[in-house]
Amino acid sequence: MKRMLLLSFLLSYQAAASAERGELLYQTHCHACHGPEMHQRNRKIATDWGTLLAQVRRWESNIDLQWSQEEITDVAHYLNQRYYGFPEPGHRQSDHALSPSR
Repeated sequence: MKRMLLLSFLLSYQAAASAERGELLYQTHCHACHGPEMHQRNRKIATDWGTLLAQVRRWESNIDLQWSQEEITDVAHYLNQRYYGFPEPGHRQSDHALSPSR
């Protein structure tokens, strides 16, 4: 039982840290052109976790940020928590620290 609680805590902590790194990267490199209206429009390109991750990867490549896969995933994780709320492989929905604003 203690192991399960510890594992749950560590996963929640890891998800929060990932979203914080993703938010910092997004605010630094993306927010100037991609404000909240981009993620709240009716015709969204991202329709699930996979397409959201692909869009972050696409824009990272387009502006040649040279992010690691972990950084790309962190930004996608932040955007998912903040705006989308898609189920993510390896994360329970209850792990999301931020509520998606739809």
